[in-house]
Amino acid sequence: MDSIVSKNDLVQWMIDANRKKSPQMDIRLTQHAMGLLFGAAHQTPMFISFALYNLCKYPEYLEALRAEIQSLDSKNLASLERYDKMVLLESFLKETARLNPMTAMTLWRKVLSPFTFSDGTVVQTGNWICMPQQAITLDKEYYPEPLEFKGFRLVKEEKTMCAGSRLTTATFEFPFWGGTRHPCYAIVPNPRIKLLIKERQEKV
Repeated sequence: MDSIVSKNDLVQWMIDANRKKSPQMDIRLTQHAMGLLFGAAHQTPMFISFALYNLCKYPEYLEALRAEIQSLDSKNLASLERYDKMVLLESFLKETARLNPMTAMTLWRKVLSPFTFSDGTVVQTGNWICMPQQAITLDKEYYPEPLEFKGFRLVKEEKTMCAGSRLTTATFEFPFWGGTRHPCYAIVPNPRIKLLIKERQEKV
């Protein structure tokens, strides 16, 4: 009989985390895996829902968005390049994300050993720390008139994005996707999000 090889993946981690081995373990592992899969997929659908809602709430943006989309559709560009140039739509989506974060806090971390921040603040072992996502995205130091929805807030006059303002760029001023080192993989479907909004805005 071949020896059992331990894998370095999610299923193996859940197996190792189970203290009690029982005939019901397979069912329990399946339930946990399904829960994690569905839980991890919540961000993009919720984001799209808020974007569609804002298209209806702020119809004054529709004409400019349609003009941008139609202009790029008329050019012979590859799909990814075409969506990458939709700066008005990009800004509209990012402003939607800024005002509708999935959670008020993000980047939850449990302190495993005493840690000292650059300002001298010491966090002892066993405490939890996190980033106040909603407070940051509503801070007027980063976003003037932060409570007001400005769909084209991040677009320059020449219709280019401000530096570091892409929707998929994880920054300390925009922690929607998590940290800057290891952002959430939900940023990958960005072209698909634009495609869906592109199709739906024509019917709004």
